Amino acid sequence: MAVLFHFVFTLFKIAVLASIYALLITSIIRMVTHIKVSKTKLWACSGAVISLALFIYMFTHWGDHGLGDYARIPLNHGKAVQQGDGTWTYITPKDYEHEVLVLNQFTFTDDYLIGTIDDPKVKKYAIWNLSTNEVVFKDSIPQKNFDSQLRDFYSHYKDYWGGWRFWLLA
Repeated sequence: MAVLFHFVFTLFKIAVLASIYALLITSIIRMVTHIKVSKTKLWACSGAVISLALFIYMFTHWGDHGLGDYARIPLNHGKAVQQGDGTWTYITPKDYEHEVLVLNQFTFTDDYLIGTIDDPKVKKYAIWNLSTNEVVFKDSIPQKNFDSQLRDFYSHYKDYWGGWRFWLLA
């Protein structure tokens, strides 16, 4: 039910954004060119195209932020950090395709994700190479400055999807 509500909300947000963008585009086109096209017709056509573009973008790697109680943060190399039920954060590196590796706190760069894990069978830190999709477990982080950057999923999600992405994209 949460997925359906979020999907309907997203469609509403797309409609509102497309209407605003279409109004701006219509105003600019009518100011710059002196086309004798109905303002309503131009607004409707550009609004439909923008709505479709935002809807398609919503399902791309960089536009998918999750629906309902599922959330995700896209990373480089086609990878993502995901969260289910608002409680468990996970990744799916090589050898984990049919299961997940649960993280507590994490940080990431262009090519690596470093996270803390609570699995007594392995070491304290998981280092995920995004380009090779392999994960190694270590007792310590190679660079100490990463330790201060470890944060929970919600903090990273808010940083990535907040601001201009929230207001300008679906």
